[in-house]
Amino acid sequence: MSTVPPAQRFRDNCVSLATYCLTLVEQAASENMTTIDPVLLRAGIMYIENGCTPNELIEGFINYSYLYWSQLHAKDERFFLENVSKVFPKWDPKIVDLFRRLFDTRRANGAPLITYDQKEHLWKIFQSLVKISLHHISENRQPYRTPDGNIAWRDVYQYTQIENLPTLIDAWGIRKSLRVP
Repeated sequence: MSTVPPAQRFRDNCVSLATYCLTLVEQAASENMTTIDPVLLRAGIMYIENGCTPNELIEGFINYSYLYWSQLHAKDERFFLENVSKVFPKWDPKIVDLFRRLFDTRRANGAPLITYDQKEHLWKIFQSLVKISLHHISENRQPYRTPDGNIAWRDVYQYTQIENLPTLIDAWGIRKSLRVP
């Protein structure tokens, strides 16, 4: 079991996501298929690494993304086309829109710019962010097992927007050992 706190793992995965997006943008830029400047993404990676705390990152993600977790779970591409800007409202909307358009971009031969395998990698990282968020939420609510074997939380006022945490934990395949110490 990892001893790294969920918020730190979250930040590490955000850096991985941003770094992977940088490779996609650099690829697209080399083919003159985007106007996104890779320098902007490098600055964004530096911000994720040094400009905010891991808790700020995970809290922002939870607050802005929880409505779209079912889309992320289902790998519904409408998430990227319709809702990614809602999850990252503090980012420059022009950059978010340009990145969103990369998912629709096709090469001259009709092949998508971002391949199936690349999209699967993005899904994997986004899904890891949700799983880490669920772990963080559960940990902050301080779960315990009642005498009858049910799960309860000491702090039911943390993350009240997240309903039915046990169901989400099960749906996302999170280890039961993370639900209750």
